[in-house]
Order: sequence, then C-alpha cells, then structure tokens
Amino acid sequence: MCIKKFSIVCLLMSGILSTAALGATLHVPSEYPTIQAGINAASDGDTVMVSDGTYSGDGNRNLRFLGKKITLVSANGPESCVIDCTPVPGSNSFGFRFDNSEDQNSVLSGFTICNAYYLSENFWTNGAGIICDQSSPVIVNCIVRDCFSDDVGAGMFFYLSRATVNRCTILNNLSEAANGGGISLARSDVVFTNCRIHGNTGGGFQAVESDPTMVNCIVSENSTYHVGAGFNLINAYPTIINCTIVGNDADLHGGAVYCAASYPLFYNCIFWDNSPDDLKTGTGQPSVRYSCVNGGYPGIGNISGDPLFSDIAGTDFHLTQYSPCIDAGTDRTPLDKDYDGLPRNQGGCVDMGAFENQEWAGYTRTNIMMPSHTILPGDTVNCIAYVNNQSSSELAKHHLFVILDLNGALFFAPSFSQYDHYTQTFLPGISDVTVLDEFKWPAGVGAMNGVIWYCAILNPDSTRIVGEISVYDFGWTE
Repeated sequence: MCIKKFSIVCLLMSGILSTAALGATLHVPSEYPTIQAGINAASDGDTVMVSDGTYSGDGNRNLRFLGKKITLVSANGPESCVIDCTPVPGSNSFGFRFDNSEDQNSVLSGFTICNAYYLSENFWTNGAGIICDQSSPVIVNCIVRDCFSDDVGAGMFFYLSRATVNRCTILNNLSEAANGGGISLARSDVVFTNCRIHGNTGGGFQAVESDPTMVNCIVSENSTYHVGAGFNLINAYPTIINCTIVGNDADLHGGAVYCAASYPLFYNCIFWDNSPDDLKTGTGQPSVRYSCVNGGYPGIGNISGDPLFSDIAGTDFHLTQYSPCIDAGTDRTPLDKDYDGLPRNQGGCVDMGAFENQEWAGYTRTNIMMPSHTILPGDTVNCIAYVNNQSSSELAKHHLFVILDLNGALFFAPSFSQYDHYTQTFLPGISDVTVLDEFKWPAGVGAMNGVIWYCAILNPDSTRIVGEISVYDFGWTE
C-alpha cells in the first residue's frame, strides 16, 4: 500500500513541469501586483511565477487557489521568496488555504511562509501556515516557519486530505494545544517525502484518524508539555520509512512516538536521543523493523548501537563511516533516493535513516539476500551471503554463520543441521557464498510469514563477531 502511494507521488512530481507547460505564465509583481491577483487572473493549466522578494499585506496572505488547476511557483526557491503573513493586530492570518476541492493539479512550489497567526473556532478549522480542507494539492520545496495556532497544526493542517508534500521544511512553529505544532492531520492520508520537521513547540507531527505515509524525513528537536513530541498518533495507522527521529522532548511520555489506539509501522528508521523515552504506547502498538532504537526495541532487524551521526549537536544526521546503521535496513520498502536525492543501496543493502552513506562502511559486515521477500509458486529462488571485508588483509579461516529461523527452530547452513558454519578465507573486498542454489519454488507447500535468515562472520575460534549481524525476512504463499 505505502509503496504504491509513494510511486504515485513520484509520477505526480515528474508531471508537474509538463502540466504547467501547457498554459500561460503570469508574473508577480511585474504583471500582477499581488500573489492573489496573479491567482485570480490565472486559468487552469497556467503558471503564476513570483519574483524574489518579501510579500506581505492584503493580497499576499490569506491566499486561496479557488479550485484552480494551476502551479504557483517562486522564481528562485523559498530562500529568495518569502510570504510574510503577519496579521493586522487583533485579526487572524494564514498563508494558504486549499478549500475548494483542489487536487494534484494544484501545485504550490518554492515559498517561505512565515508569521501566520490563527485562533481557531473548532478542531476542524485549525492551522495557520498551510491549510488543506477537503483538498489535496501538491506542495513542493516550501519552508513553513514561525507560525502560531492556539490549537493544532500551526505549520500545516490537513482535514480529509490526500495531499502530497515533498522537500518541505516545517520549522519553529507553535501550537498552544501541545500537539501538532508542526503538522496536524485529521482523517487524512497525506504523503510526505524528504521533509524536515524541526524545532516546533507543541510537538512535531500529529495524526488523528489518519493513515499518512512518511519517507526520507527528519523529525528533530520538537517539544511538547504533553505526550508525543515527535509523533502523537491517535487512532492512526501511519507508515514511516527511512526516517531519522532525533532529539525530541516530551514532558510526559513518548519523546519520539506516542500511540493512542494507533498501529504505526516503522521501517529503516533511527530513534535517538529522544526524551524521556522513544516509543510509548497508551493503547495500540508500534511495529518497528530494521530500525535503530536507543535502548533497543523488539522487532526483526532492530539494533541499538549509537548511529554515529556526523554532528548530532549541529543537527547533521548523516551517517559516519563506522555507523552500525549502514547497510542495516531492508529493501522490503525499496527507495531509489535518500533525503539528499543521492542513490540508495550503496552497499549490500539500504541504510537506516534519512541519509544513505555514499561510501563503503568502514568495517567488515555481511549481507544475505534472496530475490524476493514474498515467494510464489514457480518463482526462481536462491540465497547468497556476502562478506564485505574492509580490512587491508585477508580474514583467514573465519567462520561464516548463516542461520535459518523457521518460527523459532534454527537450522545452520550449509548442512542445515543444529550447528554448522562455513570456514573460509575472505580476501579484502566483497566475497559471496552461495547458501541455496537456484531452484523453482514448488506449489502445494502452504504459506508462511516471518521466516528469517541471520548472517554473521566470526573469528576462527568463534569467540567474537567481526562486524555486524545481517538479517533478511521472507515468507511464501500459494
């Protein structure tokens, strides 16, 4: 489900320029004095291009697309084009409100939206910076900062929305309600890719009765006097893939994540330095897999070692060469690019977190791979273990353990007995060991999930693991 949604987002993003090229281009302020005037004059398929500068006052705040299928874009990106929503004293202001059934043909791209101030009438009229009310636009490359709401969603608020949000920064917004200071969703299935949610007060991200997807995002240094500083989830089923969740602080529980009747799924994520804890459940249960969690957390492929960020104090969460998160994720949720737009899978497998290390890991590690995590009758199946020896000398007569975990019963390759291993000398570089030769998966063998391969290399005495243990889960069905 989440991979399908993410693929759709990529198709939409690739089509933005071709769609915009069909119409005219209107220029603000050379042709139209305000942003709203440019929108008002535009027709479906047009592009409204906004020149560099800071735009404020009437016509440059409280902006609406009016249901038009247009692209509103800055000339040179959000750092050069600022929409200052500072209101008249005693009044409300917002940046953009999409409330006329806008869809993916309505595109907002390349603005900083700041200083919006909104006192809400009820929960469904929240938000300040960007509000999507029963509308689903595409929002790209925007910065939403320093906005205020007396309730939730000071940065962004979504109600009954399937919007897509890509490469946006949600920064230093404040919600007095203690939840969703950065972003709040109600009954919405929004897709967020390559976004940064940082330094918001009242929490970073709230989802109520929503099933959002978040990929390659950073959720950092958000705070709340209540619960769920990073994520506050209420009857929600989000899918979170390759995200870095660091330094969030809740006064009560769930520095990173708090669940109330919620069942989030986390793949390839890093939870680190969150206070007072990482994942806290009132009701419901997070499913965490192939992730790095400070102090550990139950789940396939999870680790607990220091991720060794480049500069955690400076909020640089790139992985250094010796990080245990390198190659420790799963390709069950395949991504081509990381937060920086650089290629994924630079080693034997994807890294955990939003950033893919672009160098080989600085230590020896193993990987074990099959053609698919889900096997069907007639599929061609094999299994190969890889050893990446990063030392300058050979690993003489080391023991490679490949273990099949079949619902708790352990079988050791190559004989698949109760105890066995490969003894081999591994030269510098990458070596491969065939665990299972190619064969066609037979019909009539039923179905099973949660089968796991473990792979690790040990010294000749089998007293010390060299590098990291790799994990691969799979199953089969009729």
